[in-house]
Amino acid sequence: MIKILFSDFDETMYLHVPEGDYVPEENLSALKKLRESGCHFVISTGRPQGVFLQLSEGYHLGNDYMCANGSISVYDDGTRKVRLMDSGKVRTVFETVVEYIEPVKFCYYTDDGKTYLYQNRERFLETFEESEGHISSVTLITKTPDDLDLAEKAIKERMGDTVTFSPPEAILVDITEAGVNKGNTIREFCRHYGIDKSQTAGIGDGRNDLAIFEAVDLKFAMNNGSEILKQAADYCVDSVSEAIEIIMAINEREKAL
Repeated sequence: MIKILFSDFDETMYLHVPEGDYVPEENLSALKKLRESGCHFVISTGRPQGVFLQLSEGYHLGNDYMCANGSISVYDDGTRKVRLMDSGKVRTVFETVVEYIEPVKFCYYTDDGKTYLYQNRERFLETFEESEGHISSVTLITKTPDDLDLAEKAIKERMGDTVTFSPPEAILVDITEAGVNKGNTIREFCRHYGIDKSQTAGIGDGRNDLAIFEAVDLKFAMNNGSEILKQAADYCVDSVSEAIEIIMAINEREKAL
């Protein structure tokens, strides 16, 4: 019996199309049925909290969610947990990146919903200390996959395993504190609700969603997603609503036994 579904946000629950970004009505209808059946639903996104709340406003996706690849988690009862980065680590990551490549974008996020984008080197370095105790995660976007590989290699050589890399795309990586990823925060959600791993499901589309797969039992990948994720999935689907239909069918079969 599946009791909780963890879902990625971008290109999974929330779609980006030329006509405009939105949550499909079929996903919302399926989500309502899932909740009515007694199953929990948790958005599990790499987006920082402020951006996620802005994009999801009005869709009523629920009060259970994690942001910034697990750096911030919020529960239905109002509990909020934050796993922050040390500003010295953020400085080291930044200085390492700009030493080796010219980033297309380098930004970090704070737990009050603010985004700091690299524009002026000296001012950017100063903000790390000003934000001490509030930095949730870093995002790096490069010109090419080779640039991203070079930057990651340099950071790992300098910092070892003191930070975590979550690359959803070939030219984009989110960086968090050591041990902070979607999978570990999923495990905390399960402990919070008293749910066993055998009762969990997850769905995503990017490479960073492999961390979801490592923490759940039933795995869904979007058909338009990462090949490596699809290879690790139990089911490949076209939508969250399709995954929910499968979950509810499985639950109905188990109830009948």
